[in-house]
Amino acid sequence: MAQIFSLAGCQILRTKSQNHAYYYWRTFLNSISINIPGKNRHRVYFRDLSEFIKGTEGISSYSTGLNGHNLITSKMNEFDQKAQDWDKNKMHLERTVAIADQMQKLIPFKPNMKAMEFGAGTGLLSFYLKDRFSEITLMDSSREMLKMAEQKMETDDHLKFKTRFINLEKEDYFGITYDIIYSQMVLHHIKDINAIIQKFYHILNPDGILAIADLYKEDGSFHDGDMNVHRGFDPEELTAILHQQGFHEINIAPCFVIRKEIPTAEIKEYPVFLLTANW
Repeated sequence: MAQIFSLAGCQILRTKSQNHAYYYWRTFLNSISINIPGKNRHRVYFRDLSEFIKGTEGISSYSTGLNGHNLITSKMNEFDQKAQDWDKNKMHLERTVAIADQMQKLIPFKPNMKAMEFGAGTGLLSFYLKDRFSEITLMDSSREMLKMAEQKMETDDHLKFKTRFINLEKEDYFGITYDIIYSQMVLHHIKDINAIIQKFYHILNPDGILAIADLYKEDGSFHDGDMNVHRGFDPEELTAILHQQGFHEINIAPCFVIRKEIPTAEIKEYPVFLLTANW
């Protein structure tokens, strides 16, 4: 995959070839700058971006600064690619309804609560809960997911919803604090669980609430053996982490079961829990 990022309003696509040549696609120039270290810079022109992609197939991704500038990159990740069809998945909708129902049973909502959904995606859970809050921030590291969320907003929704593109796992947070933070099926994608829980604690207001829906421990088949994700969570281990970061009154209970076909053609069940904790 190539990487796409912006500099002064200009979208740039940068890749790195095996001979260490750097390619930049500038939408306002419709051209590629080829810079081979130690040699002269060359410019190659293409009619459009699709022709560029065809002409640079097989080039691996590369992320760095451009002309001495430090850039924050936004890689076209798997969730960007899934954004268009995310809400069409019946299981996503069923799971969201189950989690929303469980949250409304367990959480003592109060008037004028400010909420943040971490890893909000298209905002499914927040749209189901929107009448419970005065303000909701949809936070995600996928621009395409947030675009889909914005497209679903009706006129009145724009007064309540805000989107924020940030990779909270890797970036520092500067902004308002919230009365509640919630997420569904996001935590197992986070590498450092202690660090993200600590960030949640500091982003919450005193007496704030944390609600996390995710997988119980599983054998790795949910993500086809992907080693870059957690294979679900043990409730006792997760509870210990939350206690360590300052949370109390932690409750974990089942709220949904995902039924998924695995490579052996077997339909396997993956229970999902809802965790709630107080600041």
